[in-house]
Amino acid sequence: MALRLKQTDIDDLRTGMYVDALDRPWVETPYLLQGIAIKTQADIDELRNYCKYVYVDQAPAGDSNSGTRLLSQATQVIPPPGERTPRSFRQELPAARKIHDNARHLIRSIHG
Repeated sequence: MALRLKQTDIDDLRTGMYVDALDRPWVETPYLLQGIAIKTQADIDELRNYCKYVYVDQAPAGDSNSGTRLLSQATQVIPPPGERTPRSFRQELPAARKIHDNARHLIRSIHG
């Protein structure tokens, strides 16, 4: 399924939207992977530091065929660099399992 992208001004972003592309290369931003789900006003404020506009995925929120959305879900369990604290193996295991499951679903959505 093709993504339906719409150029959107940063000031028009709202929580619940999914940003699939930026007005610049992702490598010029602190985001580790491409794509970000807008969950809070802080997400919008952070994007405002780097972009004037973005491209929002217009696919329905429940569309599980969007590989980009699955990739975002896989990365949401990884805390930002400044918020990492040492944790034991047992503490890390649930997050690692979730990342693994999401990655497996992403690969299956890409390769059928």
